[in-house]
Amino acid sequence: SSCSITMPILGKHNALNAGAAALAAHSVMPSLKLAEIKEALEQVKAPSMRLNLLTLPNGKRVIDDSYNASPASMRASLELLIELKKPSEKVAAILGDMLELGKHSPEYHSEIGDLVGSLKPDLLITVGKDSELIASQAEKQGVHVVKATDPEAAAKAAIAEGFDLLLVKGSRGIGLDRTVSALKG
Repeated sequence: SSCSITMPILGKHNALNAGAAALAAHSVMPSLKLAEIKEALEQVKAPSMRLNLLTLPNGKRVIDDSYNASPASMRASLELLIELKKPSEKVAAILGDMLELGKHSPEYHSEIGDLVGSLKPDLLITVGKDSELIASQAEKQGVHVVKATDPEAAAKAAIAEGFDLLLVKGSRGIGLDRTVSALKG
């Protein structure tokens, strides 16, 4: 049997994870009813700073994914940003460094820059030394880029440039939760 489940969290990857979790739960506990699994999944909440869609008092939307960043999660969040875009909305991203990637870090940051270039947001703001590679790759493909000196400056730049939908994503050590606080404040 099957059913439709609507969860209050974002991202295709989360839908796939939920499907896998439902299958695992049913395998371990065959007595668990589909209705019980559905009810539990529909009450799932995204942890703080992980793909939370916030609406600011001015109506602008912010995807707060400031808790963590890896190449795969950065890719998923950027694709989600473009999926959530409504026609004629100004879309922006504030991206911080992806930390602890070792010797492949420059390559990964460049790849994310290429992805940003292909997705064509209206604005990219970067925070951190490594993310300068994201900025330069995106800029080569015509994306408007602002390099911010710190998380608060990134928030100021986003407000000054204007946006309707904004993704905020970077490794925890970059402190982009401070960007989200400044945007909310």
